[in-house]
Amino acid sequence: MGSFLDNFMEYQRRRHAETTPSSYKLPVRILREIIGEEIPLPKITRNRIEKACEILQQVPINMTQRYPRLSIENAIAAAEQAGDMKSLSPRTLSNYYTHRGNL
Repeated sequence: MGSFLDNFMEYQRRRHAETTPSSYKLPVRILREIIGEEIPLPKITRNRIEKACEILQQVPINMTQRYPRLSIENAIAAAEQAGDMKSLSPRTLSNYYTHRGNL
């Protein structure tokens, strides 16, 4: 999975403007952290994808700026502990689901 995601992001950087590859960063990061880089593509189950989608719904807005250097799950926990309950908007989630489907 890790090499597939690396190749995908490299393709995005070569073929598209800067905004397109950057829009894939969070969905790719979630796939790396939640599903794992070492898992072969044929072993990715529907349950793993559903778990990634559930976690995406919990991601706090501006997570990478507000919770730098934390894993996604730790950033979610830190946001909850801080009472920061603002998560990604429905439109942003829809965009990320589309990006995930493009993978």
